[in-house]
Amino acid sequence: MSLTTDVTPFEVGVEPVEPPVVRADLTSEQEDALLAVGREERLRDSLAIERTPLMRRATLRLAQTESLVRIAERNGFRLESRDRDRQVLRSARGDRVVLRRGDRGGVRIHSSGTPDAIQTIVREHSRVQAVEYLRRSGFAVQEARLPNGEIQILAQGQTGGRPAQVAVQVRSNGSYVADVDRTQGTACAHIVHGLVEATGGQVTATDLKPAYHTPVSEKTTPKVRV
Repeated sequence: MSLTTDVTPFEVGVEPVEPPVVRADLTSEQEDALLAVGREERLRDSLAIERTPLMRRATLRLAQTESLVRIAERNGFRLESRDRDRQVLRSARGDRVVLRRGDRGGVRIHSSGTPDAIQTIVREHSRVQAVEYLRRSGFAVQEARLPNGEIQILAQGQTGGRPAQVAVQVRSNGSYVADVDRTQGTACAHIVHGLVEATGGQVTATDLKPAYHTPVSEKTTPKVRV
């Protein structure tokens, strides 16, 4: 075992928020909040709205919204509208998700309906992006969904012509722990870097194992009998 790392996709985690009252000088975030609770008609007419149930918002570290839209559509959402920076999606049971790419990077997401709508989409995004990256890297991948909502991913393959094993535990909120085993030197760091880039996350903690500091030559130089 050479490296274990903890990764989060969130700039700001999921938090409850009440949608604002409609007025003429709404910010883009307030518009997104109103769209998420299905108030676009009243938004256009600039009418006051009655109190609505709490909704939720979060900010992701992703640089774009396309992969999130794709994942949401795979999980029962339909794209209702799209413009340059914002997409509005709705599920068959009425849940809404509004995605907006931030001016300074990141993706802001608002949701209404099911309390865990954001976490479900982010978890699936982390899972799909991790699996696709590992398969592109030549790993054989197996997955298992656990009763607590977490997902286990086990990948077997090679890096730099040498065996490697990657275990990814995706939590119910979309953050994950990646454990790289059977590698030598810094090969594990390259795997994790690619994984983090693919999922759009940020490393929050890393535990380097003894094998990380072991030069490849110490374990790979063959002994020759004379």
